[in-house]
Amino acid sequence: MADDIDIEVWARSSAQDPLPAAQGYRVRLWDGDGFDEKRRVEDATPTGAQILDAFGRHPVNEHILLLLDKKGLSEIAPDEVITIGDRRVERFFAFR
Repeated sequence: MADDIDIEVWARSSAQDPLPAAQGYRVRLWDGDGFDEKRRVEDATPTGAQILDAFGRHPVNEHILLLLDKKGLSEIAPDEVITIGDRRVERFFAFR
């Protein structure tokens, strides 16, 4: 099992490979106010609230979370589960 997998790097370089098991997954969040950072989530199937929490976006119900994946941009509800490997997640965007 890998230590951490950088999801952006994996999504670009592993076109059809399944997401390897890892202790953590590094995801990027951008907010339009100059915040552009990667942080670790431990779950390959986090909820929108878990992503917002990892980046200190509280209260989570006051934020909109968007996901950019291979299919385009979509809104993620706080209780929605994101399967990082299936979605080929590239990055997240959060706005209050």
